[in-house]
Amino acid sequence: MASRAARRADDGAHRASRGRRAHLVRRRARDAGPRLERPARAPPPRGPRLAAGRDLRDQLERARGRRGRRRGRRDRCAAARPAHRRLCVRRGDRGGPRCRPRPHDRGGPRADPRDDREGEDHLSAGLQVRVVTAESTQGAVAPAGTGRGVASGPILRTEGLTKRFGGLTAVNNVSIAIERGEIRAIIGPNGAGKSTLLRVLGGLLRATSGSVTIDGVDATTLDRRAIARHIAVVPQVFETLFPFTVREIVALGRTSRLGPLGTLGSDDARAVARALDDIGAADLAERRIDRVSGGERQRAVLAMALAQEAGVLLLDEPTAHLDPAHQRATLERVATLARTRGIAVVAVLHDLNLAAAFASRVVLLADGAVVRDGDVSQVITPELVAQVFGPGLRVIAHDGRPFVIPEPAALLERHARAG
Repeated sequence: MASRAARRADDGAHRASRGRRAHLVRRRARDAGPRLERPARAPPPRGPRLAAGRDLRDQLERARGRRGRRRGRRDRCAAARPAHRRLCVRRGDRGGPRCRPRPHDRGGPRADPRDDREGEDHLSAGLQVRVVTAESTQGAVAPAGTGRGVASGPILRTEGLTKRFGGLTAVNNVSIAIERGEIRAIIGPNGAGKSTLLRVLGGLLRATSGSVTIDGVDATTLDRRAIARHIAVVPQVFETLFPFTVREIVALGRTSRLGPLGTLGSDDARAVARALDDIGAADLAERRIDRVSGGERQRAVLAMALAQEAGVLLLDEPTAHLDPAHQRATLERVATLARTRGIAVVAVLHDLNLAAAFASRVVLLADGAVVRDGDVSQVITPELVAQVFGPGLRVIAHDGRPFVIPEPAALLERHARAG
C-alpha cells in the first residue's frame, strides 16, 4: 500500500511539473509581445500565357528557349529525332528555337524544327535540312531516305580506310567517294576484302584507322539507328528462326523509323508495299519466308533494304541464288531506283560481266587494296584482269562495254604454243 501511494505521489508531482513548464512557456510568449508572422511565400511563376491563335508547340518551344538562356546553359535540340538532338545545340531567340550545326557543318543552312510539319526533314545525323515544296522538287532527283531534298557532294566517302583482324590486314588504305544516283561495283578475287569493306561502310565493323563519312558527318559519331536511316545493307546470307511472312520480313526494314511504341503506321505500310512492288516481289507478300526459294528469299531481303528508304544501298552479292533472268531483272530494277530516286548503290559482284553491264564505276580490289577505281572501260582491261585474276580470261568489247569470257585449257595451250 505504501509503495502504491508513493507511486501516485510521484505521478502527481510529474504532472504538476509538466503543467508548470507549459504555463511558463505561455507566459514568456505573452510577455514577448505579438508574434512576428513569416511573410507568405509567393506562388511559383506560371508559364507564359499562350497568345490566342498561336500554335501551342511554338509557344512552348519559345518559352523553353528563354528558360534555357536565363539559366545560362545550352539546351539540346528540340528536333524529333534523337540522333539529330545529339549532334545539334539548340538556342532560343526572338524567332524561336533553332538548330545550330556543329563547327564542321557551319556552312550548311539553319532550320527551325517547327517546320517539320511543313515537309522539312531533319536528317538523323544533324546534317542539312531542306524544306521541300512542290515547286522545288520539279525536275530534281531526291535521295531515298532523306527525302526529300537534294544535297551536294558525295553521300558516302572513305579516307585511308584500314581494317585489321589481329595481324591480318583485310582492307588496306581505301579511299573512295560515292555519289548519289551512282552504281559502284566492287570486284576482285576471293579474299580480296570486298565483303569486309562493305561491312565497314555499313557500320557493321569499326575501322582500325581512317574514316567513313555520311553526308560529311563522321559515321563513328552516329548510333546504329541513325546509320540505318542512311545506309541499308543486304548481306550474303539472311537467316531467320521464325516463320515470318515475306511482308513481315520487309517490314523489319522500317525498324529504324518506328516511334517509341514500335508500331507500324500507315506510312510504314505504304513503304513496305512500295518496296515489294519495286523489287517485283508483291506476289510473295503473304508467303512464309521459310517456304520460298533461295532466289525469292534474296528478293525479299532486297525489298527489306528498300523499305528502309535509305540514301545508300550496300549489296553483298545481290545476285546470289538467282538465275540469269532474275539476275538481270533485279539489277535493272536497282539501276532504275538509283537513277530515279538518287540512291547510291555499292554492290559486291563476282560476275564481271554484270558489273560491266550495270555499274557506272568499278573498284578493283586485290589483297585489301584498291588496284584501280574508275570507269568500267578503265578497270576491266585485259592487263588488269590477267594481273588480278590470273590467266584464262579473255576480255572483249561488246556494245561499247568490256565483257570477260573464260577460255578453255586447250585454247590456253594453243595460245602458249603460238606465242
